[in-house]
Amino acid sequence: MYRTLPLLLILLMLFSGCASKRLAKKGLEHQKAGFYSDAAGYFYQALLKNDDNLDAKIGLKNTGQQVLNDHLVAFDKAFRNQESDIAVYNYMKARNYFNKVEQVGVKLDFPEKYVAYFEEVKHDHLQSSYQKGYKLLMEERFTEAEEIFNEIYDIDKDYKNVQQLLREARYETLYRNAQSAMNDGKYRKAYDLLEEILIDVAYKNAESLKEQCLEKGQVTIALLAFENSSGNPRAATIVRSKLESKLNRMTNPFLRIVDRSLTEEIMDEQEINMAGIARNSGSFDAEQLDGIKAFLQSTVLQHDAYETPLSHEQKRGYLKKESKFRDKETGKTKTRVTYDKVTYEEYSKKSSASCQFSFKLVSAENGQILASDVLRASLEDEMHYVDFEGDTKNLVPGYWKYKRRDTRSDVIKDNYSDVRKLQRLAEGKRSLKSPDVLSEEAVERVALDAARKINAYNPE
Repeated sequence: MYRTLPLLLILLMLFSGCASKRLAKKGLEHQKAGFYSDAAGYFYQALLKNDDNLDAKIGLKNTGQQVLNDHLVAFDKAFRNQESDIAVYNYMKARNYFNKVEQVGVKLDFPEKYVAYFEEVKHDHLQSSYQKGYKLLMEERFTEAEEIFNEIYDIDKDYKNVQQLLREARYETLYRNAQSAMNDGKYRKAYDLLEEILIDVAYKNAESLKEQCLEKGQVTIALLAFENSSGNPRAATIVRSKLESKLNRMTNPFLRIVDRSLTEEIMDEQEINMAGIARNSGSFDAEQLDGIKAFLQSTVLQHDAYETPLSHEQKRGYLKKESKFRDKETGKTKTRVTYDKVTYEEYSKKSSASCQFSFKLVSAENGQILASDVLRASLEDEMHYVDFEGDTKNLVPGYWKYKRRDTRSDVIKDNYSDVRKLQRLAEGKRSLKSPDVLSEEAVERVALDAARKINAYNPE
């Protein structure tokens, strides 16, 4: 592994170097043809691939300066015509291009006089843009206002209260949509909208609203004792433990699993059973159950594992031998094929495991079934191989009756299909997963599937 990594890096560097040379060559071709803007683009891409490409640096220095000069000429013209908005736009294009080229190691000439000119027109432009943006904000045209405040921020992030107004333009629509979702009882939708805001910045009382969404929308599930209809007395304990672990690892903030001991204590205190819930719909509320909104009933229907005895059979076959000899009549070298009768051992064994259980997510308020399913996982592993003391590459399947003399019933199966089948057995698996391992994997799969289905339950 440690030898492979430097080799990959070397190959990557060689590839990048070749790509950089090709791009620089295209840049030179466009430069000679007079297309300096396109040429500058190729030189820039070449330096992104390899910032040590001297030809690309020289090319970008020349053609990039021409591109920059075009932007500065456009700025100067607008400045002299007192077109402040156009002047600022072209100045920012020039400045952004200058910075972009500088990042790949090429310094262009940006005369200071243009910086001074820009300072003269910047104030008028910012003031005009600020007024337009503020008017759009008051008209609740948030997207348009955000675009203008973004431009102001790029020019001068400390201009007046542009940062505050930019936040409002950017997040107010999300904030209002979150409030509307909360009013409609869509707490998960509201939570996601508020999360989108809070990833970037604190806005109004978004953090507080997010906490309210979580409090009101969270589904607290109590796991009841699992019933066991399988032949394994430990099955319920094993499956429940695995499912509880999977549920607790879910990243869903709206899912909360109540501790087992707490669940049983609450049920005992309230003298509640699931049959009672079903019969006496609405006879108690969630407050009696410490905020529990649903019970998880589960039954392990099957949980078994077994392995077959090791099967062993002695097989009869042939060991193929080839030898060279010179034909006395033709003088040519020929190949003689002989087959020696041999025996080899064939072994096979299987192990398997199954797990099946059903679950019902039942409302603590009225006994309604919120989600249910029957889940099953069946796994199997097999080893099947042959052992031979000689060279298995020359082993040929077949049959013989007597080792020291031939009979009509002797068969040599020296064909591609039969030989290849035997070769695969010679290379076959010689180890087997134990039933316990397969059983654990089966429970793991079923528990994960169940956890995902329960996690996907959305009361909204």
